[in-house]
Amino acid sequence: MSLRCCSLFFGIALVLSPLQAATKYEGGTAPIDHGKLKVSISGDQVVLTHGSRKVAVTADQITALSCDTESRKRFGAAVLGVVHLDTAEQHFIGLSWTENDRKTEAVLRLSGGQYRSVLAKLERLTGKKAVDTGKVPTIVQYGL
Repeated sequence: MSLRCCSLFFGIALVLSPLQAATKYEGGTAPIDHGKLKVSISGDQVVLTHGSRKVAVTADQITALSCDTESRKRFGAAVLGVVHLDTAEQHFIGLSWTENDRKTEAVLRLSGGQYRSVLAKLERLTGKKAVDTGKVPTIVQYGL
């Protein structure tokens, strides 16, 4: 009984607690420079901060979520004639939102641990399920 109460309390705390993650802005139409970025999710807002620039997006403005994991092979040093192969993964989350009748998009690269927690928090906040672009064909619209 106490284990159930603890897990319920932890689940509620996880949903209600604010989340902050250091990430990298990979591209999009958001008015943010490429590079390191801080993502904060608190209340009904997602705040992207890069230096003195801050972009705040409310949950009702978010129109779409997407996610993808990219894997690639890395070659390590050859030791005693054996080449070491490793797999490196990069995790991406895409946000689309409408503000003042203008569509804005941002692609964020996160670490593995942050990726899962940020994605889960965004899905709960918006009520939208993220589309896995690695499994679903994606349409890219240019010149909008």
